Amino acid sequence: MSEDTARLIDQEVTRLINEAHVAATAILTAEKDLLRKLSNVLIEREVMDGDQLRRYASGEEEIPSKDQLVAETAQRQLENANGQKKTEGIPSGPDILASPRGEPAMSQDIPSRPDV
Repeated sequence: MSEDTARLIDQEVTRLINEAHVAATAILTAEKDLLRKLSNVLIEREVMDGDQLRRYASGEEEIPSKDQLVAETAQRQLENANGQKKTEGIPSGPDILASPRGEPAMSQDIPSRPDV
């Protein structure tokens, strides 16, 4: 590759990078308020799924205010401190059945490995 071709490629790459930088800066500046509100949600809740992010960004769902988020966090901490963790929607494990008193627990023979 000739030196002129390399210089032309470098100039084009520089132009593309500069255009992308200007566009990204314009988007971030224009959406600064939205980004600040979303960062407040993430600071308080720590997670946000993609669907919820889309609803917030599109205006379909109102973004909670900082005061609402702080109150939500305080309520969650209070519930956790009182041992009232929310378990709704969390699948429970298998039931544990105790053996009747005085009777040995039923055991099941575990087959040995066929190669032993």
